Amino acid sequence: MKMRMQTFGEIEVEGERYDYDRVIEQGRIRKRRKKPSKAYRAHDGHTPLSPEEAIPWYGKMRFVGTGMYGKLPIMPKLQAEAEAKAIESVSGDMTASKGLHWQTSMSRRCRRRDR
Repeated sequence: MKMRMQTFGEIEVEGERYDYDRVIEQGRIRKRRKKPSKAYRAHDGHTPLSPEEAIPWYGKMRFVGTGMYGKLPIMPKLQAEAEAKAIESVSGDMTASKGLHWQTSMSRRCRRRDR
């Protein structure tokens, strides 16, 4: 999938623009349901990604874009759960250059695993 940051708060995925957090799960795009993580917001100033959310656990890799400035917190419990399930986590800010680099490297990793 091709993703690129347009402006603060807006991302383009496969030519479609979104102005809200989204989850891509098995090729389908849906809105991120933050409500289960809202209780942790006061601690971080942002609603973190927590294990209480409906997180997709398919595949061997999970990519988490942490926003244009890398401010989305990812709770350690979520990282531990991914490790326990042997899922590689890749996370970081979605600036245009990094986003394109990660998209390319992830595509290569996926192809290697499919062989």
